[in-house]
Amino acid sequence: MRLILVFLISICISFASLGQTSNNNFQNALNFYNNRNYENSIAILEAMNIKPSDIEAYILLIDNYIKLKNYSMAETLIKDAENYHSKDFRILERKLNVELLNNRNSEARNTIKLIKALDSKNYFANYGEGVLNERIGYYKTAMTLYERAIIIDKSRAEAPVSLAYLQLANGNSNYAFNLLNNNINNNPRMAESYYHLANYYYLNKNYNNALSEISNAFYYYTNYNEAKILQASIFLSMKRYNESIGILEYIPDSEFKNNSKYYYIGNVYEEAKNYPNAKNSYINYLRVKPEDELGRLAYERVLLNTNPKPDYERNRAALYYGNMASYYTRLADNVRAQAYLKRMLKLNPANTYARLMLSDVYRRMGLEERALEELEIAKNVNPNDKSIVYKYDSYKRKLDKNIPSKSWGIENQYNLEKSGYTIAITDTINAQKDSPMFFNTALYQTLSYVLPQYGKFKVLDIHTNYYSERDLYLELNLRKVDYYLRGSTFENNIDNFTVMLDLVDVKNERVVTNFTITTKGKDRIMNAAVMTGKVIDNAIPFYCKVIKIHNDNIYINAGKLQGLTNNMNLIIYNTSSASVDLSNRNADMSIGMVKIITADENVSLTKLIDGRVLSKVNINQIVIPYITNTTANSIQAQN
Repeated sequence: MRLILVFLISICISFASLGQTSNNNFQNALNFYNNRNYENSIAILEAMNIKPSDIEAYILLIDNYIKLKNYSMAETLIKDAENYHSKDFRILERKLNVELLNNRNSEARNTIKLIKALDSKNYFANYGEGVLNERIGYYKTAMTLYERAIIIDKSRAEAPVSLAYLQLANGNSNYAFNLLNNNINNNPRMAESYYHLANYYYLNKNYNNALSEISNAFYYYTNYNEAKILQASIFLSMKRYNESIGILEYIPDSEFKNNSKYYYIGNVYEEAKNYPNAKNSYINYLRVKPEDELGRLAYERVLLNTNPKPDYERNRAALYYGNMASYYTRLADNVRAQAYLKRMLKLNPANTYARLMLSDVYRRMGLEERALEELEIAKNVNPNDKSIVYKYDSYKRKLDKNIPSKSWGIENQYNLEKSGYTIAITDTINAQKDSPMFFNTALYQTLSYVLPQYGKFKVLDIHTNYYSERDLYLELNLRKVDYYLRGSTFENNIDNFTVMLDLVDVKNERVVTNFTITTKGKDRIMNAAVMTGKVIDNAIPFYCKVIKIHNDNIYINAGKLQGLTNNMNLIIYNTSSASVDLSNRNADMSIGMVKIITADENVSLTKLIDGRVLSKVNINQIVIPYITNTTANSIQAQN
């Protein structure tokens, strides 16, 4: 009996010892995980021969594989665990995380439903739903969901960080700062906490504080490559180019999002005005991603500096834009076709192919005289090309008889003074979040090709560093600018491009309209620029002026290019000054209403239709479209 008792006790001790060993092994695996040594953590767990029924250890194993970006193995383990724990929200959270990381948005939505069916107040489900809304551009909804997740669990980092970046992009800098500071307080030993605060300081141009927080991040994670990339960007902004290059060159290519290592290196060389090295870096980047819009724009910038005259390299780069222009021409997308053709001509003004194609685009738009101008340039560049000479001569003979403005004594309607407000493209759009360098510059470039196509306003490029908002307004007023854009641009997914912008009235220093645009695809920046142009075109009021009076004919400096058509009604005001202030509408200032008899491309013939005295009409008086809806954006004449 005594022997049996001793035996039983020894067995119990053995099991206890075995359990203690297992606990120790799990703790060691957890410690390795917390210290980012995921391989060793996996080795211990696999040596333990853990089963899906051992939920804690199995979840740790899944988390290790997620950190190593081995998503296929993680999903295999998740499926095994689901067989035993189908209603354990922790397993479903890992499933959701993998789906979000791999941009499987539809699957992620289904998993969120499953989690919320178990627990409507689940932190990660609300956070994940916020991510999905952010990806499709529903930023207000995303922010609400992030805020809800924070209320559920204040200690976790994902939602506060995501919310902080959206608030920062939306102009709420103090709110963003408080969120990131609180995140450090809740997660003081996480290197990522300091990284995000460093990024905040960097985006706000507080570079010394940014470097300080980067050092804090390295204290907890020495080999933090994402922080090293940010550090290189900070050094670039501080003009410490050699330090920036030194960091970037030693970071593995795989650590750069979207294979962008050489793009970043090119940024540094470009900023340092070392254009040959910048060009070589961008070429290396384009070898991997030949259709990348950001890389193409960067390559275009440095090519114009390294190759001051059109040559083989510039012609080859122009060919890519020619293919894009041809594609959009077939789609009858005149805005995009023109933009790409003008990029071609920027690289090589003598490109006959681009001139002929642009001429065809103008002709389809009904801009016959502008089409002839492009043919004339092509003829002058290639005087020995009989086909071009013949095309120009025959087209000119036809138009000499058919251009209405010439019969009105107006020889070149495009040489007339252009009415309308001036919008400036300025350095007031910031690249936010973890967007690549020159993200905003790429947008400026594209806007400069797109916005001039809208004939209702003038476009002025102003690239200047200003030290305060007051200095900015002084500069804008000095240049007689009426509107400018300010705001943020960023990537919220692998290929999503977002702009959150204000259109600002310079004179009154007020926001006319604000808007958010999200696009994706290989020409996402171009798409964003085109959509921005449409918003601005609708928001900025239109006006033109009386330029000629002959008998009872009244000529104005606007036509088809500005959207005017035959039989359209307009109002002439007894003033040469225009304002958008609708509150001061004064009917007594109206001279009368005119109807467009013939709209040419950039000038129109009108006649009074309401019996007012023609003698009251004078040169330079303001003319605006007759709009019955006074709530619409319109122009109001003022004395």
